[in-house]
Amino acid sequence: MKEKTDIFYAKILLFGEYSVIHDSMGLVIPYSHFRGELAFLNKDRYTDFEFAKRSNHQLKSYLAELQKLQNSANLKVEIDLEQFAEDVNNGLYFESTIPQGFGLGSSAALVASVYSKYAKNKIKSRRNIDSEEILKLKGSFAEMEAFFHGTSSGVDPLNSYIKYPVLIEGDNR
Repeated sequence: MKEKTDIFYAKILLFGEYSVIHDSMGLVIPYSHFRGELAFLNKDRYTDFEFAKRSNHQLKSYLAELQKLQNSANLKVEIDLEQFAEDVNNGLYFESTIPQGFGLGSSAALVASVYSKYAKNKIKSRRNIDSEEILKLKGSFAEMEAFFHGTSSGVDPLNSYIKYPVLIEGDNR
């Protein structure tokens, strides 16, 4: 039986990422036209093999960064890096229709998918998630996404993970 994987959407951010990083207001909404999911290359899935190999290579680099952060106790969330490493070594890649480099959240969807599959004691995505959990997720996602951008507010992966619009009021609320 095929294992069901979660799908994570692109995003549209109103007011801009740097506004959110500097504690200003922002509104981020899921954009379901583009999406991504973790997958293994197999006969049941059609994909560009070269794309999958590049994606797998990028996941290896991302895994190394997460291992470094976890070993130095600089990662707020505990990730099952052993399982992640095993899966990456078995051909895990990120299948995505989200254009890269256009601010639509390709790295955010990847971060959300890694959290969803490998986080231990993860906060479940749900409609009535409380403010404390949102702030905790936002902080964890900011650390996890920083690998791709240097600095992250954590809002984009948060939106991709919970799949609901998020209003950021500023001043870390």
